[in-house]
Amino acid sequence: MKKQNYLLILISFMLLLIMTACSEEEKADDDVPQIVEVEILLPEDISVGEAVTLSSYISQGGEDVNDADDVTFEIWEESASDEDHDRILAEFDQDGTYSISYTFETAGTYHIISHVNAREMHVMPEEIIEVKE
Repeated sequence: MKKQNYLLILISFMLLLIMTACSEEEKADDDVPQIVEVEILLPEDISVGEAVTLSSYISQGGEDVNDADDVTFEIWEESASDEDHDRILAEFDQDGTYSISYTFETAGTYHIISHVNAREMHVMPEEIIEVKE
């Protein structure tokens, strides 16, 4: 009779451990934050010497991110060296949108990266545009 009691206690204890481990795994999956998503918003046509607004729309889980730590636009002409990249801190507008005003001085192909630090994540999408005379 004693052996059966010990066996029953041992089996109960093992089941309890298994159930606890499974619930901890489920909790860990629920704690993973959703990815911060960034969409760079650009005018369709950009001409030399014309001031344009460059914006980033930031969201997480379908909700606007209005509390980004910082948003910086990095802009450079395709043939430029690393030292010739412009880095401009964007300002919060509204509804998850952060913007800068920028004037392209020469025609050509440009790269634009929006560096976003928000909610302990760093996201940096890139767009390539053509600036016309």
